[in-house]
Parts: sequence; structure tokens; C-alpha cells
Amino acid sequence: MKNTKTMIRTFGIFLLASFILLSCRKDESSMQSEVSSSSGFSPVEVTVNASLSGMVVDAFDSPIAGVEVRVGDKSTFSDEYGFFKFKDIPMNVKGAYVKVDHPQYWNASRRVYPEHNAKQYTKIHLHQKELTASLEAADGGTVELPDGAELNFEPASFQNEAGEAYDGPVNLYMRTLHTADHEGINLMPASLKGISKQDKVKALKSYGIIGVEMLSASGQKLQIKKGVQTSVSFNLHDEVQGNAPQTVAMWHFDPLSGYWRESEHQAQKHGTAYAVALEHFSHWGFFDDDETVTVQGTFVNSQGEILSNIPFTINGPMGFLASGFSNANGLFTAEVPVGTDLNLFVQNACNQSIFGQSLGSNSDDLNLGDINIPDSELQSSLIKGAFVGCSGEGLPNIDLTVCWNQGCQDIDVDSDGSFETVLSFCDTDQLTFFIFDPSSGQSLNITEAATEEVDLGVVDLCDAPTGSFISLIVLGDTLFFPTPHQWISNGVTHLRSTDSNYTLRFSFPGQSTGTFTDDEDIIWQYLNYVQDGGLQSFQASCHFDCGNAVTIYVTEYGPVGGFIEGNYSATLDYINGFAGLVPNTQLTGSFRVPRSQ
Repeated sequence: MKNTKTMIRTFGIFLLASFILLSCRKDESSMQSEVSSSSGFSPVEVTVNASLSGMVVDAFDSPIAGVEVRVGDKSTFSDEYGFFKFKDIPMNVKGAYVKVDHPQYWNASRRVYPEHNAKQYTKIHLHQKELTASLEAADGGTVELPDGAELNFEPASFQNEAGEAYDGPVNLYMRTLHTADHEGINLMPASLKGISKQDKVKALKSYGIIGVEMLSASGQKLQIKKGVQTSVSFNLHDEVQGNAPQTVAMWHFDPLSGYWRESEHQAQKHGTAYAVALEHFSHWGFFDDDETVTVQGTFVNSQGEILSNIPFTINGPMGFLASGFSNANGLFTAEVPVGTDLNLFVQNACNQSIFGQSLGSNSDDLNLGDINIPDSELQSSLIKGAFVGCSGEGLPNIDLTVCWNQGCQDIDVDSDGSFETVLSFCDTDQLTFFIFDPSSGQSLNITEAATEEVDLGVVDLCDAPTGSFISLIVLGDTLFFPTPHQWISNGVTHLRSTDSNYTLRFSFPGQSTGTFTDDEDIIWQYLNYVQDGGLQSFQASCHFDCGNAVTIYVTEYGPVGGFIEGNYSATLDYINGFAGLVPNTQLTGSFRVPRSQ
């Protein structure tokens, strides 16, 4: 084909604010919302270019596919293995806010600390939302959680998002989180980092967190009326009762910035519980605060080899203060309260503690240098190999991901097509390598035994089959979009490939083969931002009013686990980067997308 290109090689800023997803999501559930501070101070950001990958998992560490993950104005989706990645995007070195919204789960987020031009890893745990109780808005009532936390709602105290009084059934979803245990630090929003009433960045020490969401019978979000308060009683975890002060400040989580915000409220301790009256609900924390210090170090094995994606926690007298993963250079970073006795714990990929070190109490930033992790405690392999094309030339731009039972990791391929890394994994006897050549759309999967050394040797991709993809041919250029995703909503099939820089998506009615055109359920959308001599935008779209401008030919609609295949043609106005608008441009392509629903 002429002038073959790839979306994988594009760099630049994907301006999500202009992304049409938000305007065409009649087929997708709306995001959860939480009360946030719209006027609160936010710290100055220091931006670096870095990459981020990770997993979206449930409470049992099982992968969750098709979840939108956002970093600033960038967005991508977890694949069928729960894996996601962002390549070379701007991130805040003082803590990049990574968030996930899913209607069946509590909003989830992490704060990661990127290093310039390095790959960072994270894991986002989603906590299933379960109905705690229902009551009538006119009557109010008292609701008790299983751990003894109690909320007392005044009669006629609810309003909708428009500020109008609400009188009807109220469904209450509630949870309590305790950072004295590992589950609490995994499920809590973002990190223990907040903004005080004096607009200072603070490290927080938690005595517990409570989250509340209120919905009408039709799913409309509700809040407490202005001027009305709800009394809350919160039982303290056994591990923190002895350290809990008589009075503690209340902080609410701001989902827009990813920081906790100090409020005017204070909770009073009565026996083994805190009591407070609150005027709105999202997530509230019972927190002490202090100045921050930064702790860093580099994980290596006994041979001095870098250990990437290694989970760690930092604990204080009241439980967990920080958690995260080492990056591709083995570096880990955490922000913790000054003057607190700290302990570093390192886990293997199965979340079993394998190493501990006392850090003492520090008044200044601390760099621990190299930290040697015992080989005997890690389940790991040395992974290496090389990729070549039809003429024996090295292929440097291969997209390589390795997966095991409950995890995946992105592996860098060098400029000569070779790769070598130490991989830490959990409880598996085999590793599967997913290989994609973005210049041709070819893909190959290789499964190997999980031994101490896994050498794939020289992998010749010359005759590799074409894998799952969506392609686009426009103005003589051929573009391949890898790892597409499928879902069904309201009887409409949706196909999409997306990364932090691009999206190609379209939809058609039903779940069968056929020719589809001039239908209100047809959407076709292409959007890509490329940094090449300046920021360029390439895009074309139509939404629910495509008429005869788009025709989709579905030649195969396989069962779940099979493939949806076919091709399409469209005639649309096309924005061609710096060249500007090209009216009535012919856009064609084909697709082979795994069916997941």
C-alpha cells in the first residue's frame, strides 16, 4: 500500500475537551459526579513527557475491560485483559491524577509520580457499588452501615442537581474505608494529599474515610439541601483508636483536581467513634495534616538489574500513608508527612510482603538509592528477544505486551528491534506475548513457560497474520489502529480503537452481517492530534445524521470470542492538519474486531 503510516507513532496532545465522545454518548452511561470545590486553590504543576500503563481490576484483582481511563485531557480504554497505556503524554511530576469512572463502581483514581521520558505503572482497583438502604425523602431516616457507621438524614432534606427540592424515594450507596488495612489504601481516591484552608499542600494521616452517593428512583443524582446538615457517626478502626485525637478536621475529596480539600467542619471523638454534621456528600476524610517530604529509591535484584513495576507501601503508626509501583527505571516516589516514623514495605506481584526497611522520621526529602530485593522472594523472569522484518532488518517500533493470569506489562523495544527486561509476575506457569507491527497491522501471539529466563530469540514478522485492527485510508495514506474494542448498547454495535492521541469509532444497528447506511444509529468518528512541526489536527465525523455519507459492510459477525469483520466507506469533510479543510473527502477502511459482548 502507498505511504503506510501508523497511529502508534503519533505524538502530541489529545485535547479531550474537544473530543466528540461527550457530545455523542447517547449510547453510554453518564459519569458519576461528586460535589467538588470549584473555587479551590490548586498547586502549580511541573509537566514532563512520560508514558503510563496499568491495570483496571476488581476487588478480587480480576481484570475489567472497556473502562475509560483519563489523565488530564487524555483518555484511553482498558482492553480485554484490563490493560491500558498512554504513550508520551504530558504529566505532572508532582503527582499526575489518573481517574476512572464506571456507573457500576465507585469512582476510582490514583496519583502517580512520573519521571521524564520514563514509563510509569499503576493499578486501579474498582469497588462495586451496592445499595446500602432506601428511604423516602419526605421522611428522612437513620441508616447504619455494617461496620457501625451511622447517618441521620433530616426529613425533606434532599435536592436534585438543579437545586430543586426532591420528594420521592432515595437510594443510598455508602462505604467506609480504613487506610489501616491494605484494601483501604487501594480503594481510596487518588492519594493522601490535600489542600489546606490556607492553600498549602499537605500530606494527610487518615483515621478513616466515608463515601456517600444518593440517587433518585430514576438514577438522578441528589444532594443535601443548602443549609441542612446530616449527622454522621464513624467508628474508628482498632489500629488507630489509640492515636486518634479528640478533635479532627474534615476533608472532602475534589474529583476535578484529585486533591482532598480541608473544610470548616471538625469531628468530635466520643468513645471509639467520631461524630460530625455535614452539609453535602462525596467522600469525606477524618484527617490530620502535616508538611510533605518526598521519599525515593530504586529497586534492583542481586545482579543489580532494574526491577520495574514492583508494588510498595509506606506505613506510619496509623497505617498506610502511600502506595504505588516502581517505574521502568526501578524508581519509586512517594509523598508522606514530615516527622513521622516510616516503614517501607515491598510486595511481589501477588501482593505478598517480601521486604521491609525502617526509614525513621525525616524532616527533609529522602533518597534511599538502590534497594536490593531478594531474588528468592520474587517470581520473575529475564525476558529478551528481537524482531525482524522480511529482509532481516530490525523492527524498532513493535508494540509488545506480555500478560499472565492477572496482569500485563508493556515492554520497550530498542531501535535495533531487540528487547531485554526483568519481569515480575504472580502465580503463573506461562507468559503470553502480544506482538503488533503498527506499520503493517500484522500481529503475533507467543506463549512461553514462565522460567527464570525467557528468550524469544529472533522473531520474524514477515509472514505474521493480520490481527485485530481498524484501518483507515484517506488521501492516499493507510493508517492502522490496533487493539479495537466492541460493545453493544441499546441494540447497537459499537467498534472503537483509541489511544491517548487518537480515536476511530463507528456504530451500526443490530448484531448481524449486512449493509448499513442512512440509519440514525450510525456514528462515524475519526480524531487524531499529531505533533509534527507544531500541533496538527486530523478529523472527520458524523453523528446520528450521517444519511448516505457512511456505509458499513459487515461480512462476518462471529459469536462472543470470535470476530466482527468488514469494511466501510464514507464521504465527509476532512480536516487535514495544517492543510486545513478538504470537503467531501473519501474515507475507506476495513476492520477485524474481537467480539466481547
